[in-house]
Amino acid sequence: MGGCLSKKCWRGSAGAHLVPDGASAAYGPPRDGGRDEAPTGGKPLWAATDEDSLRGLAVTKDDQWLRTFVGAASGSILQYAYPTTGRSGDEWRSPQRSRAHEKAIRCLALNCSPSDAAGAGQILASASADATVKLHRLSDGDGRGGAFLSLDECRTLTGHSFAVTSLAFGGQQSEWLVSGGRDCTMRLWDVEAGRCVCTQYVPQNIVLACRTLPTAPSALSVDPLGGFCVAQCGEDLRLRLWVCSTARQSMSCVESVSVGTDQPVCCAIGTGAAANMLAVGTKGFSRGQCRLSGYDLRALGKGAVWEHADMFEHSVEDVTAAQVSPVSTNLTACIATAKDGQIVAAELASGCVLWRETCHTVPWTGCCMAGGSFVSLSQSHVWLWEWERLREAPQLVTRTPGALMM
Repeated sequence: MGGCLSKKCWRGSAGAHLVPDGASAAYGPPRDGGRDEAPTGGKPLWAATDEDSLRGLAVTKDDQWLRTFVGAASGSILQYAYPTTGRSGDEWRSPQRSRAHEKAIRCLALNCSPSDAAGAGQILASASADATVKLHRLSDGDGRGGAFLSLDECRTLTGHSFAVTSLAFGGQQSEWLVSGGRDCTMRLWDVEAGRCVCTQYVPQNIVLACRTLPTAPSALSVDPLGGFCVAQCGEDLRLRLWVCSTARQSMSCVESVSVGTDQPVCCAIGTGAAANMLAVGTKGFSRGQCRLSGYDLRALGKGAVWEHADMFEHSVEDVTAAQVSPVSTNLTACIATAKDGQIVAAELASGCVLWRETCHTVPWTGCCMAGGSFVSLSQSHVWLWEWERLREAPQLVTRTPGALMM
């Protein structure tokens, strides 16, 4: 078990300098303004080669294993399993690799929430720069309930003309899939049939991210039999809301809102009392253009409810949302990872910063929350953290067996 990050560390304006144990020479000294402290125990689960940089993350957790699926530039999907039952870190094994695409993977999505168990029959979707989406059925290959699941490719979805950059499952049983790409199209797919039932083209709307809403905003009319809503970020500096009708096999853009001069590159949807809140991360050419903002989906046209405009030096690469323990607090936090190495947690409803940390030489590319465990992704490392609970002093506990070289 690694060390805890205390209230002093998390609330510091510059944050602590986190490096893997025994790797300070490789990671370099902290930049100006950072605190030259001893490592607090944050260690990557493994290190990949520079040729196989990482982007795309999907995580699921059950009572035995936390399974992490990561996309690689080689077109492979890497799978890791870490015990959640307190077993020794010595039982960690090298990650499994499955060849999936001819070009780099840009996005991964599971047709279950991160807190659900991903077992036999669940679908993992992968999107690639080769303009395809592939569906992989997860199965217990040897029937023994082992750490790793088999990825059996069951469908290849074609139709996009450029790289596919975002994926979101929807419907009552997650039987529908929305994909978006650099061809300025949003597509609705029937997962079981492997068929595109609707394509919407919007000029200049290069799709950067999309997320399924757990519930539709009250102002929107949604098909009660499996209809759902999707929030989408576009390179044309706009946020859009899409309504997908599974009965009519159609999708339509019902709201399009400008976010100013900054590109919205990632988003996350709240849960519980914050189910109508959308956290959005942006990138730009200056410090003020790299923002983390919160929007009320019931009044999207009124602009951001809150924003942090001077916190990040480089783009906010990903953001995730999770309900903070204990559940009785009814508090949902959004956690953002940025290219400048920062990890920031904020209350989604108000934007109040809960804690803030900087890993100075680690430019993050992704993150995900699963059942109290937080996974962050850089171009060459996966980091696993355990978030115990939010008290007066928020704590982040690392649980990693050390760096495993591939």
